Amino acid sequence: MPSPPQWKSVIRFKDQDGHVLYGEPEDGSLAKAIVYEGNDLLSLTKTEKSAEVAEILAPYVPDTILCIGLNYKGHAKEAGNTITGPYATIDMPPESHAGNIDYENELCFVVSRDAKNVSVDEAPAYILGYTAGNDVSSRTWQAPDMCGGQFSYAKNFDAFCPIGPAIVSAAAVGDPQTLDIVTRRNRKAVQRSNTSDMIFSVYEILSFLSQGTT
Repeated sequence: MPSPPQWKSVIRFKDQDGHVLYGEPEDGSLAKAIVYEGNDLLSLTKTEKSAEVAEILAPYVPDTILCIGLNYKGHAKEAGNTITGPYATIDMPPESHAGNIDYENELCFVVSRDAKNVSVDEAPAYILGYTAGNDVSSRTWQAPDMCGGQFSYAKNFDAFCPIGPAIVSAAAVGDPQTLDIVTRRNRKAVQRSNTSDMIFSVYEILSFLSQGTT
């Protein structure tokens, strides 16, 4: 079992000179960060250096993203009503049918090591940390007559999966089923929920996804 990370909350960012670094936000702010050496989230080493944050990057770029649909009781009821509202920071190519783009707030968890046939009770030991995500979707390409039951194209346009700004360690989060999740568009809350509303818990999801596959 890998050792717990040194950090409680880590960001990936560019400093004023354009260097890509990992760091822990200073004083709860994203303006400056204590720099960590290394490129592996599990083995980052804290330094005495501090750097100004010029640009926040995705805290982690995974090889694989696995998604669970309609796992909130409230969203399962809401899904019949299309919510449109593209984020200004995401380019909407004509093929994405930008007038029918939807936002979906998500709790994301990062797995720290290979997992196969993991039980629900074992699942917490495999989670490195948590971050926030926006599962941007083209509802046009999710329509049955357009997608044939496959949602991948609707969700895989460039920049349709923003995450971050930080990964918070599993130890710092504690119980992942007690977290408030809010989506804001132009500073106005447009979605609000709590992970207690999840139909399947984080640990149940990890266990299920690991059955028979690594």
